[in-house]
Amino acid sequence: MRKTEIYRPHDTYFKETFTRREVAEDCLRNILPPEVLQLLDFDSLQLSKDSFVDIALQEFHSDLLYRMKLKDGSDAFIYILLEHKSHPELWIAFYVLQYMMKIWNQYLKENRSDKLPVIIPLVIYHGKERWNVGIHFKDLFDSRKELERYVPDFQYELNDFSQWSESEIKGTIYSRAVFLLLKYVFQDDIGDNFERICSMIHDLADKKSALEFLEVALKYICSATDKIGEENIQRGIQKALPEIGEHLMPTLAEKWIKQGRLEGWQEGRQEGRQEGRQEGRQEGRQEGRIDGLREGIILALKVKFGISRMDMVAQITNISSLTKLKEIEKKLLEANSIDEIQEYLKH
Repeated sequence: MRKTEIYRPHDTYFKETFTRREVAEDCLRNILPPEVLQLLDFDSLQLSKDSFVDIALQEFHSDLLYRMKLKDGSDAFIYILLEHKSHPELWIAFYVLQYMMKIWNQYLKENRSDKLPVIIPLVIYHGKERWNVGIHFKDLFDSRKELERYVPDFQYELNDFSQWSESEIKGTIYSRAVFLLLKYVFQDDIGDNFERICSMIHDLADKKSALEFLEVALKYICSATDKIGEENIQRGIQKALPEIGEHLMPTLAEKWIKQGRLEGWQEGRQEGRQEGRQEGRQEGRQEGRIDGLREGIILALKVKFGISRMDMVAQITNISSLTKLKEIEKKLLEANSIDEIQEYLKH
């Protein structure tokens, strides 16, 4: 099965929120040191589409790169690495340096310069355990004083939201909601906290932004945790958008089924093209449609009926018949209870 957003929920949530320019700027203004902020020209802030995380580490790391100017006109980068293990990563400074080297290599290929641009590295962590790893690269070495001149060094800015109090998380309503969801997603009381976050979102003047956040947040929690129930989700939606709350979950369920099916078909078509043969194209399209529909059904099942009965996920995961999946899709959109789906799966 493809490693899509369902299986990398932290990556999807991180990128769907931090790629909003207003969110990125607000967060940076509230987490970077004042002496650094005074050097930055935020009017020049631009998001890069590149990712520098090694494929083998994509399960644990997500990254975003912002390019901007310093006020003196020189180039600079802000590199954000989201560490989404539930415990601190000893080698994070080593990985950050690897990613920074890739950024500098790319910069030198694209620009004629006799100077390297500064890269400000930010590490965002929201795991269960307190971060207890040194933030200097030299902390990875156990060297004598006489050898320190040979040890390279830099410092990354650490933001451990699992340990920050809510009062320490600054910014706009939208930005604070983004970080609070990261803070609480691993905790047992995520349900109650999700409802409080939704109450905050209700205070947004722009209801379109509230709806966009709610959709991203629902997709995230339904994929990233099994500690929130249907009641918490329903109450949260009602608190955020009482005017349309009762109609939202079935609508999103249908949307995500269609979206998963489309993305799966597109990925399958691309894989088929790479095969370069007619049978490869047909097989790739078919497999993509099956994967996409299967994943859309699983996500829709979670958001429509909650997460308390996700023993059915294994059953759906093992279905490889496109016809059977289409029947389940139709049943899911019509069903009023999870028992109807369970009964259908028995046949």
